[in-house]
Amino acid sequence: MDTPIGDWTDPNGNLSRPDQQLLSRRYMTAAFDLFLKGDTCGWHSSYGSLSTDSRVTMSIATKKLAPRAFALISPLRGSFSGDVPLAWHRARTLNPRDTVSYTVQLADDIAFTAIFRQITSADTGITVPDAQLHAMNYWRVVARNSPTTSALSSNYGFFTHPIPVELVSFTASVHDGIVALKWTTASETNNAGFAVERSRDGVDFVQTGFVAGAGTAGLDTEYGFDEPVSDCSYFRLRQIDTDGSFEYSPVLRIALFGSSSPEVMVHPSPISAGTHRAASITYSLQSAEHVTLRVHDISGRIALSLRDAAEEAGTHSALLPASGLPPGTYVVSLLTAKERRVRTFVVLP
Repeated sequence: MDTPIGDWTDPNGNLSRPDQQLLSRRYMTAAFDLFLKGDTCGWHSSYGSLSTDSRVTMSIATKKLAPRAFALISPLRGSFSGDVPLAWHRARTLNPRDTVSYTVQLADDIAFTAIFRQITSADTGITVPDAQLHAMNYWRVVARNSPTTSALSSNYGFFTHPIPVELVSFTASVHDGIVALKWTTASETNNAGFAVERSRDGVDFVQTGFVAGAGTAGLDTEYGFDEPVSDCSYFRLRQIDTDGSFEYSPVLRIALFGSSSPEVMVHPSPISAGTHRAASITYSLQSAEHVTLRVHDISGRIALSLRDAAEEAGTHSALLPASGLPPGTYVVSLLTAKERRVRTFVVLP
């Protein structure tokens, strides 16, 4: 569409009459300032570096105009399980040649100050995998047709994604040859209980115990299970619903350190965010200590705070949520009153 800007109609039929009138008003205001008043500000504001070119065509003049307002289609409200498809209207641009990309933003709050995931799409819909959703999800879309011009969807959506059992922590401590597994759930729906499973190689697991669940509960519920251990072991939970369906927790690795091996270990390493929901951090304490366990990004900023509490002497393991870390290099920092230990690890896409 290379019709001169002075021709107010679009011969290709790509622009609606209101859009043609909008372009006319923008052009006439800028042209009046430029040619009659000698003021280049208005022209430059509308057309940027083209302010000195009087041969501007309509397709060039509209190139840097933001997309028009658009709205989300679904879901705007509701409760969903499994993968959730999202859809929205196409964002029109004044220049039909523009390529528009869309970024879906998912947040924990209505103000979108706690955006936990952003997904880019060239189409007007995507399906968000079950594992990438939170219990409550606010979502909106940003349409972008250049690095500096974008438009936000005129509305937002909100939906819940009930998790039958929401596991918020899973830890292990070893003292005098006994591993103490502890875990906490934030909510439960029809939870029959947890089968405790153990492995020597992290591949083949066998059940070593069972802990009854709370059924249905909306408050935090704490659980524990003790078992003798004499070598490196892997533990996981198999959460079982009352209908027989089940889901596995992330795997915790227990390594029995000697007195000369106080290092911090991360398993697996590297971590693949697309494969591993979480990794485990294992460390030992020679005596009872107050422990601060954090994950820092490569610039030194705190990415995760995992532990800030008093712990007994022995070997301890904690979960490291891989889904909350973008790909990159990170440092685990273990701080006590006596020392600071660090371990570097990598998160892959």
